[in-house]
Amino acid sequence: MNITEYQKQAMRTLNPMMTQKDILINAVMGLCGESGEAIDIVKKWPCCYL
Repeated sequence: MNITEYQKQAMRTLNPMMTQKDILINAVMGLCGESGEAIDIVKKWPCCYL
């Protein structure tokens, strides 16, 4: 499976009631959640307290 096929398959699960704005907001919130998890790991890394 290549990226184009993956995207087509993933889009099948998209809620058809969502507007383009809703889709964008949902994606940004997901990205923020993931980056929050990543920064939490960095925050707990011992070398950051020097």
